[in-house]
Amino acid sequence: MCGLLAIISDSFCIEQETLEAAPRMVARMESRGPDGRGHLHQQNVWLGHRRLAIRDVAGGYQPMSTNDGRFTVVYNGELYNDNELRARLVRDYGIKFHTTCDTETLLQAFASWGENCVEHLDGMFAFVAIDFQKRKAVVVRDRFGIKPLFYSRIGSEWIFASSVAAISEHPRVTSRVDPVVLSHYLSTFRTTLGERTMLADVRQVRPAERWIIQNDSVHRSQYWHLPEIGSSKASFDDTSARFEHQFPSAVRRRWVSDKPVGMMLSGGVDSAAIALIQKERNHENQNVKPLAIVAGEEATNAKATAEATCLEFDVVDPDASSYWRAWHELTSQTGLPCSTPSDPIIFLLAERLKKSVDVALGGEGADELLCGYLPHHAMMMGVQGRSDATTCLHQYYRTSALFSAESKSQLLNPWFWKQCENDQSILDEYGRDAVDAEGNPRQGSSAIYHCIHRLNLEGQLTRLDAATMAASLEARVPFTDRQLCESMSPVALSLHINALEESSNGETAWQTKRILRGWLSKSLPVIAQRPKRSFPTPVMSYLTGIWNEKCRETIAQSDWLSEVFRPEVLAASIADPNAAGLLLWPMMNLALWQKAISEKSNDSRAAHPSRIA
Repeated sequence: MCGLLAIISDSFCIEQETLEAAPRMVARMESRGPDGRGHLHQQNVWLGHRRLAIRDVAGGYQPMSTNDGRFTVVYNGELYNDNELRARLVRDYGIKFHTTCDTETLLQAFASWGENCVEHLDGMFAFVAIDFQKRKAVVVRDRFGIKPLFYSRIGSEWIFASSVAAISEHPRVTSRVDPVVLSHYLSTFRTTLGERTMLADVRQVRPAERWIIQNDSVHRSQYWHLPEIGSSKASFDDTSARFEHQFPSAVRRRWVSDKPVGMMLSGGVDSAAIALIQKERNHENQNVKPLAIVAGEEATNAKATAEATCLEFDVVDPDASSYWRAWHELTSQTGLPCSTPSDPIIFLLAERLKKSVDVALGGEGADELLCGYLPHHAMMMGVQGRSDATTCLHQYYRTSALFSAESKSQLLNPWFWKQCENDQSILDEYGRDAVDAEGNPRQGSSAIYHCIHRLNLEGQLTRLDAATMAASLEARVPFTDRQLCESMSPVALSLHINALEESSNGETAWQTKRILRGWLSKSLPVIAQRPKRSFPTPVMSYLTGIWNEKCRETIAQSDWLSEVFRPEVLAASIADPNAAGLLLWPMMNLALWQKAISEKSNDSRAAHPSRIA
């Protein structure tokens, strides 16, 4: 995994200020690629790269070009069907490979299949490929958004990079805030909305999106769609049998590496399922070092899982000082505020893992694919058969929002809330899932499933990438395996979640992730029935305890917050941070983020929300 930069100009040359900024932009991604760097400037293209060496340590440097110099790629990610692709390219095109790095596989795939190469790729990836002869650039992000790819349009130039912080090094990229995305952040803790980010000048290439830039024109398309839930009539037994074959294969495919591979272990069923397969690798005397970073009861569960799967176990227990350091470092490295309170803890876990391994597997994606979010997926059961998908999606957003539109209208300054458009743009973005790939209306339950898989999964993967790459650790996620997702998402909703019984108080008990729990129960029956728990963090006790005075000062000194929030809201938070409740986390994040981007621009006015895009 690495960090890439691509600058593509519509004219015959790149502006001098951009050329001067390019090395700084690449250097900003050093943690994403501490093992090497490179760049190429040719025609109207400048490509830069920072390398985290996982495959073919000696031979995988980028940018990488074909022998004749016609094709070049910069790439961030991993191909899990590398061997199969190489065999096809050798057989069908007589390709001779000079390295064992999957970057060369991608390069030759692009040289052979052009922009259609993405349809042959299985893995996580973001890349920019150039055909200098045709003066064509192809920009691609993987199907689920595992690997980030941000962009900005500056004059006649397109700038793509693996981080917001890298693009922000360009002198013409301002720190203007997108008020709609900020409103979405307050409600969901997500730092993106569709292609929009917290910064008005920086956007992201969407998951499963392909750009073709040629002759001063840009063609954007979605090359893959998640199958419709309920479109398969397979039985529970048949579906379980497919999962029993496909999930272990998904884990094994993510073992490909020339560096040690470990995993992130919690006390839940998702990581326990991965640990069960990792046990095979341990028996093969491979270097597997799963480490757990949890607290209290969760640590006890994680240890029990490690012992049951015969895996090495370690615990990282962060204190207030290490958490504060991780929080600041993440904000600085990503150029965005942290999403959830667990982000700094994942970073600390990644730092500990990096001492032993270079690759780590994680359980992200299981809840979205296999229906593990009880309130939301139970809601899906309640709206089965309803065709008013847009209404169902709006209901989903309103019930899942941490702060509703009504509450935000009382928290935010009136002029700023007006710029948020009463959250209508947020509802419009969620409404994209009201129709399928062909534009046909979805049923309400299908719309909610796809919305959860698209939006929530993206948030999970964004924070995982940010936290692990800040520690130069490559994270891989088996539950986003293409074959597994194409097999599990179409099955009937009732195979994923089931009503068990109604209690004496009239509430229904539900069994979530039926397929996963059923498979896991064959080997780990007790662990398979563990309920889902939130990732425990001590941050709220820090904010209202030992950091109480620090919170008061941070909020009071942030002129930026005074423009966003009503005076009485800020006054109450300064007087008693504990009274702010859940609002304290995003409020502190925004203040620390504003300070970081103001220091970058050396102009505090540039970060003011009054400078609306």
